[in-house]
Amino acid sequence: FDRASAVVPPNAHVGADSYNQAITTAEAFAALLAENGVTGQCIELQGALTDINAVNRSQGWQDVEATTDVYTTLVQVPTEWNPELFRSGTANALQANPDANCMFVASDFAFSAVQSALEAADRWAPAGEEGHMWIAAQDLNPQGLEAMEGGYIDVATTYDAFFHAIEAVNAIGALATETEAVCGAAIDMVQATDDAAMMDEGEAMDEAMDDEAMMDDAVMGEGMPIGDYVCLVAGRVATPANVADLENLWSRDYQD
Repeated sequence: FDRASAVVPPNAHVGADSYNQAITTAEAFAALLAENGVTGQCIELQGALTDINAVNRSQGWQDVEATTDVYTTLVQVPTEWNPELFRSGTANALQANPDANCMFVASDFAFSAVQSALEAADRWAPAGEEGHMWIAAQDLNPQGLEAMEGGYIDVATTYDAFFHAIEAVNAIGALATETEAVCGAAIDMVQATDDAAMMDEGEAMDEAMDDEAMMDDAVMGEGMPIGDYVCLVAGRVATPANVADLENLWSRDYQD
């Protein structure tokens, strides 16, 4: 769960599609900069380069950059997922690159450290105010959610723990019953159930029958055999405009 084992291959692995996470963030961020007539000169705060999720996120950011002239990465700053390095790395990068006007933050779990550095450099301003630093981030953890709601983070792709858990239960069920699992089928079932709750009785019955047939097909062998099973869950692109409407957002539902 979360990160694939580099030592012992598991029977099944469920985690985030961290490459897709960065791709969707970078694409949305590039579109936002273009809409606002901004040519991005960005600081990239990387994670720990021994962590596949950090590597994937950096690669996704770079791959989108290669397709657009909307933003350029001025400097890459490894943080080792250490909050102090988020702070000092941001401070040093700003000092060396005073023209920087955007950032890509590999995870916003330690965003208060980034905030501290931006405040010290007089670059902490919400969108729409002079001096705003355009920021793309990953995960939308509690600190990131607060920053987005305040207008400081412009785009992020969620780490959707709720949907990861659904897929983990799906994989465990397949292990227990020695059947094949279909990545995404369990999430489809949950979403269909939510939709059915808003339908009339007849529509809900038809929807339930379709869902049952879908799951029967999954068990019949249209999935991946447990033993080779990998399910990477894509996140959702969040912005200040839509974040309040995102359901099952763990950073809002399970705050300390």
